[in-house]
Amino acid sequence: MHDYVIALDVGASKVMAARVCNQGRLEALHQQKTPVCAETGESLTCLAQIAQELMLPNRAPLALGIGVPGTVDIKAGQCWCAPNLHWHRIDVARILTSQLEIPVFLDNDANAAAVAEHRLGAGRDRTHLLVITLGTGIGSGLILGGQLYRGAHGIAGELGHVPVLGNGQVCNCGNRGCLETTFSALALAEQASHTYKRRVRARDLIDWAQDGDAQAMALLRRATSHLTQTLVGVVNLLDLELIVLGGGLASAGEIVRGPIAQTLASRVMPRPGPPIEVRLAECGPQAGVIGAGLIAWDGLLT
Repeated sequence: MHDYVIALDVGASKVMAARVCNQGRLEALHQQKTPVCAETGESLTCLAQIAQELMLPNRAPLALGIGVPGTVDIKAGQCWCAPNLHWHRIDVARILTSQLEIPVFLDNDANAAAVAEHRLGAGRDRTHLLVITLGTGIGSGLILGGQLYRGAHGIAGELGHVPVLGNGQVCNCGNRGCLETTFSALALAEQASHTYKRRVRARDLIDWAQDGDAQAMALLRRATSHLTQTLVGVVNLLDLELIVLGGGLASAGEIVRGPIAQTLASRVMPRPGPPIEVRLAECGPQAGVIGAGLIAWDGLLT
């Protein structure tokens, strides 16, 4: 019987969980709706129960890795702020360690996806890349020099909270006009519902655009332009080799990837070497849970 860790990828709408071996292979992959509880403590108890259901009867996991959509203090194991979960300064690692009696390693969910894509997916042949998760919100993880880059306070990569519209909508983070308010599943659903005068999901909009619907394609192009404008600045600032597009909205494929690649090719500063590449993620919806597991394995080795 082999050693394993348990990994949880906690999103605003769903939780993905699995046992993960040290090569990143998943076992017993499980998905369910994110628990909606009045108290944060109750939510963590629900997450602990999900982890317990994955434990093998005769062999305990070595650790739990958990990715959350927010800012994280990895040393303290604390979720500083996760607006879409309504979590603020929660001692996630301490609480879950006390309930599960195993080490808990907490990180941002986009960082986890970036680790997975860098080691096992679209970025495995590059050392300077940005992995973007386009879902309910927008997250991103930076790999610089082959290593996950967290910044001075552990919050590097908050691409979704780069302001792009001075007088835009108020974001869940409290700022106004963040990228996430213009290009995310929630933002696109709201824009499409207004355009079509009925309730529309982001998934519907992508399907219609892929079928050639002119209004759907125009909505996606307009939203994508805000993302591309932001990425031009990021690439020029960090001299990246590769942008990887993941998350549910990346299922739009070339409708999103193509315009981003074309604009970056024409607007990024001239430089020696090959041009910036834009690729679709390869690890799929499992990127976050794979990465959370790999981060737990890393934590056990340090």
